[in-house]
Amino acid sequence: MAMNEEEQSKVTRESFVATWEALVNGGISREIVAAIAMSMALAELTSLFGKAVTAHGLEKLPDTIRSGAFDAKK
Repeated sequence: MAMNEEEQSKVTRESFVATWEALVNGGISREIVAAIAMSMALAELTSLFGKAVTAHGLEKLPDTIRSGAFDAKK
């Protein structure tokens, strides 16, 4: 049976976190992991939606970052 979007998000998040932790625990810096993850995500978004749509979707990213949307959860 196919997973719904919520289930897909949960499985993906859990797998991503486990992989991230394994890389960092294996000696890879968080900065390198983050840069590669961001680069791969942007490349995939560009492949899926094109350059113009991806760039447009990211226009508000600086304001979103400044608002604290990505602050570490406590």
